[in-house]
Amino acid sequence: LLSRPDCVPPRTPWRKRLLEMASAQIEDWEAQGIARYHDNWRQEIHRAFHPHRFYLTEEGLCFFFPLDSIAPVIEGIPTFCLPYDPQTGPFVPNI
Repeated sequence: LLSRPDCVPPRTPWRKRLLEMASAQIEDWEAQGIARYHDNWRQEIHRAFHPHRFYLTEEGLCFFFPLDSIAPVIEGIPTFCLPYDPQTGPFVPNI
């Protein structure tokens, strides 16, 4: 079983960086009209985040939020993916 410490370097402000990355993605998607989030998603993203809601894919470390927590149900489960390099492993880049 994989745990979050296995996926990010020690002493990395991983939570802050993941939420900053997700926030930037949400702002970009809303600006492009790709997705719609709740009006209060900026507050809810912090409340709804849980470090055990993640999985790894070939593309990277993906983390997600519960259905209807930061976006309407019609948007599905909000999921964000952080790139993964097979040579160096999972990482949290500087944002």
